[in-house]
Amino acid sequence: MSEFRSVGDVLNGIQHGPAQRKLLAATGATWALAAMEVLLISFALPTMTETWSLSGTAAGILGSASLGGMVLGSPIGGRLADRYGRLRTLRLMVALYAVSAGLTALATGVVSASVLRVLTGIGIGGTATATTVYLSEHLADDRRDRYLTYLDAFWAIGSIASVVLAWLLLTPAVLPATPGPIDRWRYLFVLGASPIVLLPLLRRLGDSPHYLATRGRAAEARDRLRAIARTNGADVDISASSLGVRSSDGGDSAIGRLLAPSLARRTTVTSLAWFGTNLGFFGVFIWLPGAVGAAQLVGGTYQYLLLASLVQIPGYVSAAHLVERIGPKRTLGSYLVLSGLGTYLFAAALPGVGFARFSGFWPFLVGLLAASFFSVGAFGSLRAYTPAQFPTSLRSTGSGVAEGTGRVAGILGPILAGSLVDVSYLVALAPLAVGFALAGVLVIGFGADAPDSASA
Repeated sequence: MSEFRSVGDVLNGIQHGPAQRKLLAATGATWALAAMEVLLISFALPTMTETWSLSGTAAGILGSASLGGMVLGSPIGGRLADRYGRLRTLRLMVALYAVSAGLTALATGVVSASVLRVLTGIGIGGTATATTVYLSEHLADDRRDRYLTYLDAFWAIGSIASVVLAWLLLTPAVLPATPGPIDRWRYLFVLGASPIVLLPLLRRLGDSPHYLATRGRAAEARDRLRAIARTNGADVDISASSLGVRSSDGGDSAIGRLLAPSLARRTTVTSLAWFGTNLGFFGVFIWLPGAVGAAQLVGGTYQYLLLASLVQIPGYVSAAHLVERIGPKRTLGSYLVLSGLGTYLFAAALPGVGFARFSGFWPFLVGLLAASFFSVGAFGSLRAYTPAQFPTSLRSTGSGVAEGTGRVAGILGPILAGSLVDVSYLVALAPLAVGFALAGVLVIGFGADAPDSASA
């Protein structure tokens, strides 16, 4: 009888090298362009609101439309990835958000723009889930947390790109004129279609060996593992092994198994961590251009936003280092608490708040940079924390459900802040700071350090 070896065992025996770095670059590029697309709306929204004479409520709905689509996209992408393959789903979702983003440039009003933003969000939500699981299932246990945090670091690249593009296209002092009488904001969404160029690259990649093994395609899984080993210059002998995955695959429905006693706590804590992180992050960053502009400090709004985007890179790098030193759970929990403190300091330093000890340039700048640094580090840690909480057969679905729960908060955050911003930015941002902090306390107090059956 042949020896049983799991896909995870084989990957653990293959030294990391060019194969994993290639996959990180490919999946990172899709995530960077998705991030750029998510954040472009925050710069285009004021002009779109003026052009179409939108009310505050209508503008808030338009601004949150893509986040609403992401609520649907995360679980849809998870289910499709578990059934039809990680890579096939990833290509489909990238195509969906690229085409929908480009078509937004042709929107004639708030209804058509909102519909296209929802479709864009579905593609981005599905991309987030499929990308994370696809990369995760090519990594050995000792590198998984770091690589997944590096993957999320590509969000910072997309964030920087969105600021630079908005600065170039929406600021007359930088780019005095655009070709013809077309509204400037439309060019932002034309560039939002750029991920379409990634599809030929994604077609050249191989699917996850974990997925192939779970679908009974052991020969293809062996071929995929041998290809990874060859690329890395390693030698792996699995010809005489019975290849599979280690998982507790019962006959219940996927959602029912996620809520079973063995996984209910993991599902709940992970979903609430996504909820608090999304509530704070999208609530703060969708309204960040307005909040920074309200500060009326020396220098233009875009300079501060660019600085806040640049500081995200060391935020991700530090989180990637810490997830291996102290683990994803402790890194995630501490970064969420510090995100809440930074957000509160930034909001309390804005003009008109009246907190003398927190007012002025330096509290404002320190709070702004801390909120940006720790919130993206929290997201990176959450990317590393989430897939390992679920067994292979439920990894895409579990990740999709958790991320989808978070996307609900991603919708609520901007709407909540928008409904309170007329009172003051402190009142608008304080609930978001609390959301960050409570999510951190929840993870530290109730989160699981390591899964019982997630490895395969």
